[in-house]
Amino acid sequence: MFIQFVAQNKRRCYTGGTEKEENLLHAFAPQAALFQHVAVKRVNGRMNSSSVVYRLSSHEDADVDGTVTRFICRFSNGEETLSVFNFSYEWATRRRRYREMFHEHGQDNNKIFTSQLLFKCPVPLSLIDLVRTGSTVKNDYATIFVDLVPIRTPPRYGPPQEFLPPYYGDFQLTPGDDKAFDPAVEWGDNHILPKIKDSGRWENIPICKPTPLTYGEQQGGSQALTVEKLSQHHKLGNQYRLVSCLWASTGYSTRGNKFSINDGQRRLLEWIAYHKLIGIEHFYLYDNSGAISANESLHSIASLFPDDVTYINWPSKICNNDKDSVGERSSQVSAVKLVVLEQDARV
Repeated sequence: MFIQFVAQNKRRCYTGGTEKEENLLHAFAPQAALFQHVAVKRVNGRMNSSSVVYRLSSHEDADVDGTVTRFICRFSNGEETLSVFNFSYEWATRRRRYREMFHEHGQDNNKIFTSQLLFKCPVPLSLIDLVRTGSTVKNDYATIFVDLVPIRTPPRYGPPQEFLPPYYGDFQLTPGDDKAFDPAVEWGDNHILPKIKDSGRWENIPICKPTPLTYGEQQGGSQALTVEKLSQHHKLGNQYRLVSCLWASTGYSTRGNKFSINDGQRRLLEWIAYHKLIGIEHFYLYDNSGAISANESLHSIASLFPDDVTYINWPSKICNNDKDSVGERSSQVSAVKLVVLEQDARV
């Protein structure tokens, strides 16, 4: 069982087009590094022990759960686990044939797939049943928490295959290649990480109930599922064979504010009606209208299809990294990733 995290990459809000922005990108370098995995080994103590100390290592020397990680997850009962990426950002970069994952001058900000940082913290065995049932949440207040301790290293600005996870070993650069990443050279053989009590962290993040226990199916006015129904729900598997996730709003402006289009309700009604006819069974609608106006929404259209549309109010507007041209897609990308994670958790 995992605690899922979705973090916004605010570095994408800057392009490096000015000296000031280039300096900001240098300041954001530690954030870029969080997308790149490290390998660690426990020096003393044991897994889930509060006395453990970690050191940076090669893939071959790392602990099994520390081969591909970036955060130490410390739970309020004192136990620790190591984070897991939802997917390899380095492999995604290589598959898209980019020459580097990050560039110190910011030319990497065109990569949409680095808009959000997705990773998970494994729940210690002693807490799994408590978290699964939501029993640690009392009167809507969490009673257990997790601290995120980032393992800080400089970003790697070389080719994405310089230090790929072992699973992609056939695509890694060979050790003799001058562009290959050598942990012993870059980190040394005995780079001990600071003790947790001496480390910077994001502290006391509450562990909430599993989403279906709080929100149910979010359709037709259904209530939150009970623990028993949640277990039965998981056994049923996928509820639909073909679904659509869409991010839309009542209106939008084209790049540069050249045109303003405000017929989103009419367009959505036609779009849903047509796609129902060709076989889409369910729609997950992320309504971004609130990012533009507090008085408009697509809820009236979604309510015409109570059994077919799951409506999510999504007024998110993160940033626009093209200052001379209005519009940004980070909110759209985060909505799409969230629905994928949400449906993953329901199977």
